[in-house]
Amino acid sequence: MTQNAPWTVRHLYPTVDPGFDRYLRRMRPLISQARDAGWIYELHEVPLSDDSQILPALARIEPGELVIIDSHGWVDVDDPARLGTRAIGPYVQLANLPANSCSAGALVLGNCRGGRSEFLAAVARWVRRPTAVAYCFDEADYSDHSPIAIVREILGTAAGADENEALRAMDVAIYNHRATAWGCEKIEPAHEGSLQEA
Repeated sequence: MTQNAPWTVRHLYPTVDPGFDRYLRRMRPLISQARDAGWIYELHEVPLSDDSQILPALARIEPGELVIIDSHGWVDVDDPARLGTRAIGPYVQLANLPANSCSAGALVLGNCRGGRSEFLAAVARWVRRPTAVAYCFDEADYSDHSPIAIVREILGTAAGADENEALRAMDVAIYNHRATAWGCEKIEPAHEGSLQEA
């Protein structure tokens, strides 16, 4: 067990896309075991049955949380960053979240295209403090279990709410898991009035 302070974890996942079932059968027990081991202080499981539930769920993020967003994602010229519960949409736009409103310590974007510049710009607009973010550059296939390795490393080695330790854990997991379609970085807030590092 980690000797670090435990994390508060918020896990958003769709219940309407059977393609996620096999992946979730591995992610959810990992989270449950981490809670039993004391790596998680508080757990918020957020099953999503409809796209209309995504933005309200993201608006409830508390300061310093590890937020795991397992969903579909898309970017294009007209709608720069969208999340959805189904592969066919209709999706919701991250731009509809209030700017400078997310105080998560770490985000694991399990969706497709989360590493695209448009998606990361939407995250920078949304966060109010430096936040460690793991993402997939292109297609996040149902069989890609890289987020499980990333979450395991964060919970097992990084102190809760510490974005720097979370970033290091993400980097280690991506390297060790040979997750070549994945990346991570610390996203700085794009707005005035954000919480800056001391």
